[in-house]
This record gives sequence, C-alpha cells and structure tokens, in this order.
Amino acid sequence: MTLVFSWILFILVQSVTYNAAQLCDTKDRFNNTWFGSDCQYKCHCKNNVACNVTNGDCPNACDIGWFGPACQYADLANTAKLILSDGASKDITNITDGDDTTCTDLTVSSFWLRITWNFNIYFTWLRLVVSIAESQSERFSIKFPDNVPTQNSECINVFIDKITMDIYCNISKPLNEIFLNGSAVSTICSLYISKGRNVALKQPTNQTSNFYDSYYLSSAAVDGNGYSIFSDGSCTHTAEGDPAPTWILYFKSVVTVTSYTIYNRVQPLLSYNREADLFRLKGFILRTFDQTNNIVQNYTDTETSVLEVYNILSTDPWAQVSKVQMTATDTTNLLILTLCEVEIFGDSVCQIDKFKYGHDCENVCNCAVPGEKCFVSTGNCPSGCKAGFYGQGCNKSMNF
Repeated sequence: MTLVFSWILFILVQSVTYNAAQLCDTKDRFNNTWFGSDCQYKCHCKNNVACNVTNGDCPNACDIGWFGPACQYADLANTAKLILSDGASKDITNITDGDDTTCTDLTVSSFWLRITWNFNIYFTWLRLVVSIAESQSERFSIKFPDNVPTQNSECINVFIDKITMDIYCNISKPLNEIFLNGSAVSTICSLYISKGRNVALKQPTNQTSNFYDSYYLSSAAVDGNGYSIFSDGSCTHTAEGDPAPTWILYFKSVVTVTSYTIYNRVQPLLSYNREADLFRLKGFILRTFDQTNNIVQNYTDTETSVLEVYNILSTDPWAQVSKVQMTATDTTNLLILTLCEVEIFGDSVCQIDKFKYGHDCENVCNCAVPGEKCFVSTGNCPSGCKAGFYGQGCNKSMNF
C-alpha cells in the first residue's frame, strides 16, 4: 500500500512539474519568461535567457540589477555611488557589474567604502563576494550614519561559501548611505544590496470600473511589463463617470513592504492629449492595510509636477501588509485611474510556520540551532547551517 501511494505521489509531482514546464516554457509578448507553479515569478537571467521553470535558477547568471535566490532580489548597489576611503579616483565599477569573476584590486591606504544614493532606502541585507577566502568574518563590518540605529540587535554575518557572505541588519529608519569597513574591502569582487523582490507580480487585483470589458483590466498593473505606452495594451483604465476610481491589490499571503514604484501612463511625444493623460495620476492616494483592515500607510501625492514614474518609500518596512489600494483624485481632466505597472518591493512573511522560508514559504529552515528561525529571503541561519550542510538555504549536503 505504501509503495502504491509513493508511486501515485511521484506521478502527481511529475505531472505538476510537467504542466508548469508546458505553461511557462514560452516568452510572453513582451519577451519575458516566467517560472513557478502558476508562472507567477519573472525570470531575471543574463541575456534574457529562460530560467528553470520550476525553481527560477538561471543557467548562466542573473541579469544586471538582480541577485539572490532565483535572481528575484532587486539590487540597490547597482544604482549607488561608491567612494573609497582615500578619495582615490580608481575604477571600482566592477564591484557592481553583477559579475562575480571581475574583481578589482582596491589597494588603498585605509579600508572603508562609502556607498551612497541620492534617494532614501531601507537596508535589510547585502551580499559580498570576495577574491580571497580568508577575507571575510572579522575583516568586514558595516556601519550606518549616526542617526540610524539598528533595531533590537546588531547585524548578523552569514557565510554562504568560502568567498560569499550575507550581512543582515534589523533597521526601521530610512537612510541614503552606508559604510563597509575592514581590510577585506580591498578584496571585494561583487557587492549586492537588497531592495527586496517584487511581491506584487501576478497577485489578485480589482478595480471599481473597467473602460472595456476585456481590455485595460486591473491585472495589467501587475503583469510584469513596465511599458508605459498605453497603446501597448499593458495598462489599467477605469471607466468615465466613476466617482472614485480605485485599484486594489490583495496579497495571497501577507508581506513586508519597503517601497513602491508606480508607472504612469505615457503617450508618444506628439500625442494631442499627452499631458492630460499624465495628469490623471496627479494627487493620487495610496493606502496599505494589514490583515484586520487597519491602515498601515496613507500616502497622498504632493508632487508639484506630474511624474512618469513614482517611487514611494514605505513608512514601516516591517509592517505586515495584506492589501494595497490606489485612488485617483484629480478632477482637472477626466477622473480616471490608469496604471501601467505597480511594483511593490518587499518579502514574504511566513506566518503559519515561522521555521520556513522562500517566496511562498515553501522551504524548511535547516539551522545549526534546532528551532531557530532562518532568514526568509535566503534560508540562511544566524547560527549557521546544520552539521553536514552548507550553501544558500543550507540545503547542500557535504556527504561525509
């Protein structure tokens, strides 16, 4: 009986895998490829090659600007300015080129690297790849501006392998610079800083009205296509006469959110109503809610000029969010809400089983300390991997 059950289970698993492969193994009309049981995750592989349809692994490397498990984490280091401690004008762009094999010899008189942005971010974790195995641990430390204290605990360094280390910090205040200290700074090959992953992709959505029954539906804002040209057919559009045009996203499972990126409707430069279409988003209201429908964030657009892309920082990067709502308010032109893409960066919250991790909390933590909670992004553990295991997620066996 047990053998029969095992065979049935094996056939079911293979069938699900095969169906996912059939479903995802093609590019969409915007040349994107997807993976997952419902093709709900977007591949981010170098040269736009397809990823593994089941787990998202890339055959070569991540596309620049992405890193981490299945290349799902947006990289903030790619948009940062890097400054060496001695002010030397050396080319250190290799550190953020997304290629772990291009290492730069940073022979400097003192050892710290300033990483700065012209906008605020929330820091959650970073990844370092070095050229010398002994360059990690006590030879690296991370520091923040004096007005940005760490919350509850100090940062935690976790080793993925001999040359790769992740640093996690529990910080709830926005910042625009961080510092890497230590003599091992001179051996960095790659630096990645997590912005989070786009947790909005393919999530359930709705809107208060539809311009057409079959086009410009609410799901167009989370289809993974950040094309803002309305005629491309990848934007939402509410109906004329809607007194409070509103778009709503419902997360299948609660998430944490660090930031939002909203793509406005953009018409070709010679379009007769280009400005009017852009201004429809002026003064929009963005609200987020927790599981009990309490407001987590209540944001109103106050930009003096209309933007093609809006970047909004969360007010609480650790709050658990279950719903996001956007409402158009501008009555200067037609009161219509059009969204060409809504990207929400954050991560999973494994509520039911706190000892799991992954995009869908599908993996079990494998930590050295029994009952320890691992990091939801990677599955790495504060105490290190369970004896006999190593690697990202502590899921590789040493086969002693």
